[in-house]
Amino acid sequence: MSEIATNVFASKEYYLLRWMEQHQTETAAGRFVKFSQNELADEYGSSPATMNKMLTNLRKTNCVQQKKRGTYYVTDAGHKVLKKMKELEAIILEANNGDSN
Repeated sequence: MSEIATNVFASKEYYLLRWMEQHQTETAAGRFVKFSQNELADEYGSSPATMNKMLTNLRKTNCVQQKKRGTYYVTDAGHKVLKKMKELEAIILEANNGDSN
């Protein structure tokens, strides 16, 4: 799992996780992404096979869970990963802006 965890967040899975966070629907039971895998693939712009692989990797790293068929949610671990990645992106952006001065 550590190899998956290491590779997932420098890859398309990270971007899918970020996309899923942005496309959640608020419900009485919490925030969910309410799409089937095929609908997710269509909305995200990937093939169903690629979507299946990315979701499997995100579930293995406990960043996304499936509540029921067609209902996914970003877990606490997924939100923590997104927060850390945003912090890293800010550090990189700041470093790049500093280099241009």
